[in-house]
Amino acid sequence: MGRGLNFMEDLEDVLEIFLNFLTILCLETALDALVTGTATPVGWLCVPLGAALLFYLVRRAVGNLPLFLLLHAGVVWVLFFAGSKAGPLPVLWQIAFVALGAVYALHSLKVRLTGRRDNEGEIPPSAAAVMAVCACFVCGYMGQEKGAQRIIGLCFLWLCGYFLKKYLGNFQRYVGMSRRGTGAMPEKNIFFAGMRLVLAYIAGSLFLLFLLTRTTLLPRIAQAVGMVVRHLLRLFFGLLIALIGEGQAEGSAAQEQGSAPDFSGIFPYAKPPVWLEVLEKILTAAVALAMAAGAVALVIWLVRYVIRAFYAREREKREFIREGFVEEEEFLGVSGQKRGRRLFLTGGSAEVKVRRIFCKTAASVCGKEEKALGKSTARELGSFAPKGAKAEWEALCALYEKARYSDRKIVREDVREAGKLSGRILHTIK
Repeated sequence: MGRGLNFMEDLEDVLEIFLNFLTILCLETALDALVTGTATPVGWLCVPLGAALLFYLVRRAVGNLPLFLLLHAGVVWVLFFAGSKAGPLPVLWQIAFVALGAVYALHSLKVRLTGRRDNEGEIPPSAAAVMAVCACFVCGYMGQEKGAQRIIGLCFLWLCGYFLKKYLGNFQRYVGMSRRGTGAMPEKNIFFAGMRLVLAYIAGSLFLLFLLTRTTLLPRIAQAVGMVVRHLLRLFFGLLIALIGEGQAEGSAAQEQGSAPDFSGIFPYAKPPVWLEVLEKILTAAVALAMAAGAVALVIWLVRYVIRAFYAREREKREFIREGFVEEEEFLGVSGQKRGRRLFLTGGSAEVKVRRIFCKTAASVCGKEEKALGKSTARELGSFAPKGAKAEWEALCALYEKARYSDRKIVREDVREAGKLSGRILHTIK
């Protein structure tokens, strides 16, 4: 069931992206009703969903920072091109799609730099409800019942996906807690028993939505929402106009009582001395230079932070317990070594630098025995080390194990020491 739990976790991430996009689709519908009168086909409004899924796949599969940024920029460009083909007003959707793609790209970069998982993050149900209600208000105010019907249908679809996502998440947490206190569990039976109830609820909700779309009930609900919105807006603007009128009347009465005295001409204008003008120019230049230096330092810090955070992120360690045995899965192996080799010459954290030095040294030590790199541990590779550098190899292995497996922090001195040990070993080989 371990692979099944991993699949459920991936499915939960995809559902999360889908539910978030349903909220965005409500906002797109409101914008479409406000500008084009819901003339844009709904298929074009769903184009950004593909971008969100592509960003998720890039976060999971790409471990090279330049390629990661290039793919994100490419997805935003594709959205711009797709917006030029959408609906009767392509300029609107070019701007909207590019803005949405930029938000998605920045959020994807934030998730990749700061998160341990690649999931997008859930829009809170309260925030989603507020955005859906506001979008429905806009459609009602513009008299676009078609847009209001679409938003109501999206709310039903959102509820179905939300309960399915919650069930998957709760089942994973239940299995994780139960495995720590019990041995073998009928996990599949438990999962399918609960899934039958969830699917029955989803089928009932979809059947209800089908009935609403095939009868006059849903248009009547949308029409009632529009009438309520128009009445509320008329009442609000009426009260606002009344308050503004009272404020203008009080202001005109205060102006009639008298005007402020004029002090012009009492204090004569005096030209400042030359030394004060020179001092002002010097201070202005100093402030400008300081701001420029601060901007450059901020950009350098930001670039270093992005590089270190991108390459030094630790994957979440998963632990599965089955029948008294502990199975641990950790992000190790060839993919992790490839990430180390793709670093810039000056990039990466201290831990990554130590691991990179060890991998390069091990590749030189093994020589033609490249197959041993993927099948042997760091200590076992010591059999390929030269006889005159056994002590250096043991010390380098200790630093490598500290960087890869230990919770202790690697400092710059450790990186320098690893470089020195690697140099001695490679010198012995030559």
